[in-house]
Amino acid sequence: ELKKECKTDLELELAVHDYIVGSSTYDKQAISVLETPQENSENPYGILFNKTGICLGYTTAFQLFMDMAQIPCITVYSQDEDGDEHAWNQVEIDGKWYYVDCTWDDPVPENDGRAPYHTYFNVTEEFMEESGHCWNKEDCHKADSYDASFYLADYYQAEDKSELQEIVDQAVSQGKMDFVIKTQDQMIELSDYFVSHKKGVFVGGQIEFDGSWYTLLMRY
Repeated sequence: ELKKECKTDLELELAVHDYIVGSSTYDKQAISVLETPQENSENPYGILFNKTGICLGYTTAFQLFMDMAQIPCITVYSQDEDGDEHAWNQVEIDGKWYYVDCTWDDPVPENDGRAPYHTYFNVTEEFMEESGHCWNKEDCHKADSYDASFYLADYYQAEDKSELQEIVDQAVSQGKMDFVIKTQDQMIELSDYFVSHKKGVFVGGQIEFDGSWYTLLMRY
């Protein structure tokens, strides 16, 4: 059904990401004191039918959809020094590889009715490292492109700070829970600006691409 509405692999990948993140929630029993995850939380069945899962459930569900769509995709496993395990995906779009972490785009605690976040949708190896992901890169493909990143796919453009308030109000009125503002200059002071104006928006990250800065903003 998702494929009928999508014209490109990127559109389908985004639709799958949003479906998984938007219709599922992280298994809270897995992070409880007893650490007793529900049955099937580590596989696609838990995500698609029980609507709950752990990182491996999110990852294998995404892998399943990509395999069905014949979009090249692999699963990345990791374990840190404390023994904590995590899993996410790497996907190829238009000949370039990107990282996707559906689990981290669905943070706990769940906010009822919120739209999916896209902080970890089609990001680079550098971005994943800076966010705290640790893994064996030799098992993965090189990922250094922003071409299919959410940062560059859908954004508002602001010429100066005077336009920021109008842009935020517009995005929030449209029900957007995360969005991107493109500027000509890096606006480090954005955090203080929104906090002081009580807009309920915080800066999720900034990247420079082709001479412009892209700032991911999230409403909370």
